[in-house]
Amino acid sequence: MRLPQKTNNKIRLMNITFLLRLWPVYGGGETVTICLANEMIKRGWNVSVLYFKNNTRPDLPCIDPAVKAVQIPDIRCDEFTTRFPDADKVTSYLKEYIQENDIHYLINQWWPVEYIRGIRGRYKTKIVTCLHQALYTPMIEGTGINGFLKKRCTSLYKFWKKRHSCRQVTRFLPHTDKYIFLSPAFQHQYEQFANYKNTNSQLGAIPNPRVYPNEMRPEDLQSKEKTVLLVGRMVEIQKRITRAIKIWRAIENDPRLDEWNFRIVGEGPDLAMYKQLAQTLGLKRISFEGFRNPQPYYKQAAIFMMTSAFEGFPMTLVEAQQCGVVPVVMDSYLSLHDIVETGYNGIIVSNEDLTGYVNKIKELMTDTSLREKLAMNGLHSCRRFCVEEIVNNWEELFNDLSANRR
Repeated sequence: MRLPQKTNNKIRLMNITFLLRLWPVYGGGETVTICLANEMIKRGWNVSVLYFKNNTRPDLPCIDPAVKAVQIPDIRCDEFTTRFPDADKVTSYLKEYIQENDIHYLINQWWPVEYIRGIRGRYKTKIVTCLHQALYTPMIEGTGINGFLKKRCTSLYKFWKKRHSCRQVTRFLPHTDKYIFLSPAFQHQYEQFANYKNTNSQLGAIPNPRVYPNEMRPEDLQSKEKTVLLVGRMVEIQKRITRAIKIWRAIENDPRLDEWNFRIVGEGPDLAMYKQLAQTLGLKRISFEGFRNPQPYYKQAAIFMMTSAFEGFPMTLVEAQQCGVVPVVMDSYLSLHDIVETGYNGIIVSNEDLTGYVNKIKELMTDTSLREKLAMNGLHSCRRFCVEEIVNNWEELFNDLSANRR
């Protein structure tokens, strides 16, 4: 039997339920939930997960057996679709679950607002809703008629996109006690776009925890291979991996760097397109590894490449720093600056500056002392994202909500 946590000489028992669509494995949201749930269990809290669809892989991450997983049956809601006619059924199930299990806090990771309406204020339960992505992603690129209209009507499209992004948050506020962004920069962006001036703010920011419990030992940096690594889902509209491949072409064309290799880890709908592009460009030192546990690749690689158009809080950057891999990143999303300080623990290149990106990677490849200095600083800076520190932030949030309990 697990003992409840002692805080300030008082025993605090917390019953916490995460709300997800899939469990246990799909992407970053589920991975974050597993990390948080495991740490919360260590602190003696009761943790459960309500979800709709089973989604498993052969190499499941370690989940504490005390985490209770409950599938709500016959709900068609997954990573792609939501049936809003199911809302009444889901809400009814949730209300019953709250009452039967005396739930203190609901952490809504992925449920639509229609599924949590009518909960706030009816029970002692407090609801926290999380945004697991960037607030505003204009994405001017595109194909077909949508891409054409975006480019021809850029100002109007951006105005609409800001309004739409704000509505995605605003519609939750009457139904949640706290709305959490991944970065203070996203929170401030919403406040600016929505002209939000509530002094008793429902808004807050908590970053994701790092996945691996420990960082690489400094002495192991000496065993790094001359490898550049990219880890991510193979989706061009977000990851822009065609840019990474074109950057790599410039590296391969430099005879000074013929000992370096490029490995791409991940799967997704655009993987075949990337392989074809690499073949068309005649690239010889690039490999597509598919879906793999990335940790062994992090341990080998020396430089991490990211060319994304947007991210929420990219865990791959923190994972890279944990493993002594120096990130080189395009300045295309706000939360990047929470993780990488250019010239200290990585390199930030102006968005879309492929020439500048190539130059920075070449500088790292040819300057071993610089590369090792940035890697060493990354080992230290990533500690602020350890799961213990992040759950401390969550505990502080819970305490604040408890103090304001109706």
